[in-house]
Amino acid sequence: MKIEVQPPTVIQDKVAMEQPLVVGDAQYDVLHAVLLDPSGQVVAGINEPFASPNDRRASFLNLTVSCPGRYRIRVDAYAVDYTTPDDPVSTHKESVLSREFTVQKLTVDGGNPTTQ
Repeated sequence: MKIEVQPPTVIQDKVAMEQPLVVGDAQYDVLHAVLLDPSGQVVAGINEPFASPNDRRASFLNLTVSCPGRYRIRVDAYAVDYTTPDDPVSTHKESVLSREFTVQKLTVDGGNPTTQ
């Protein structure tokens, strides 16, 4: 499993990234992504990916981060054993990390008010 499309190096807070995070060779039953702070602590979970099983790719769409700072995204892959349908068991198989990116707060130049 590998990240094929990385997040941009700098994004604006509260604005969706222009491109999705794309994971390739995703041959597992479940993918889950989390946002990590610089110390590796989980800050938030991320929406479920749009998966394309035919080419074993998954895309995490419309990713936004609300707070300025530095982050990475970790994608975890799980295999699910459905032999007991009432109690399926998932097993962590693999993780990949995105490159670090910076979230900056939107700054708007107030300027001078104008009249018409």
